[in-house]
Amino acid sequence: MGERQVVKVSVLQVEAAQLAVKVAKKFGWEPNPLMVRIANAKPADEDDDEPEESEPTEAEESEPAAEGQCD
Repeated sequence: MGERQVVKVSVLQVEAAQLAVKVAKKFGWEPNPLMVRIANAKPADEDDDEPEESEPTEAEESEPAAEGQCD
């Protein structure tokens, strides 16, 4: 068939898929195969992403540059 793709899913996506599968089974329907795969997937860790640049805090913004300033 086709090649497999690795896709990151969040915890919320996994929980939603689990609920969709549970509801389908409760009503006697055949659950969507993609939903079953997502429901059984391990959520991606938030820390795995590239490190995000943090916004400077107000304290850092208000600090004057140390170079070239004498009191």
